[in-house]
Amino acid sequence: RNEKEDLLVAVREAITTAKETGAKTIISHFRPLKGFEKEFTAGLSEIEEASVHTPVWFDGYPSDMSLAPLYTLLPDFARVGRLESMYRTLTTLRDRVKNSLPAVKGGDIRILEAPSAPYLAGKTLGEFSENQGLSLPDGLIRLMEITKLRAVVLYRNVHMDLAIQMLRSPRALVASNSPSFGRKGIESDRTQHIFPKFLSLMEYLGYMPFAEAVKKITATPARIVGV
Repeated sequence: RNEKEDLLVAVREAITTAKETGAKTIISHFRPLKGFEKEFTAGLSEIEEASVHTPVWFDGYPSDMSLAPLYTLLPDFARVGRLESMYRTLTTLRDRVKNSLPAVKGGDIRILEAPSAPYLAGKTLGEFSENQGLSLPDGLIRLMEITKLRAVVLYRNVHMDLAIQMLRSPRALVASNSPSFGRKGIESDRTQHIFPKFLSLMEYLGYMPFAEAVKKITATPARIVGV
């Protein structure tokens, strides 16, 4: 339910559900967001400890990118209600929203889809802001306004080293968390080659034997989900 401050609370809820029901439980899309590495590490430890007597696993991916609707970058106070309500908050509390946006670099955000402005697809936030003659925070606000919060972006907000290390866990599964196709002309490693990337990283870093890495993305998940 929460990937940030209350990540540990959310992990404990999933573990409790698995323990009380006996249902095989996979915490999906488990990843260390930047700024919340401590919470993630604590959650990972609790999953591994609980797994001794509880059928609980998690899945993640070796990538530092999230595929996210643009509105998810709004601060919590503005991310309430439907898109129309969020957009009203954005326009009426513009300065407050801008001052609460996450600190990002120009290349940290790339526009994948912008239904009302398809010409923006493929541009980074840095490129868009420069074209508009704006700072990055003002550029992000302008992007939200132009697209009315309906854009989809690739957002570099995952701690890459931790994302790779967590996959060594015996409770870790691998998932692209992405459609099997990319947007025209715009691909990410998650749509194209997340599984061979996992295999090559595990071998290159010496994290596990190659056969064990293959098993982690084939026989192990098949056994868990019963196929």
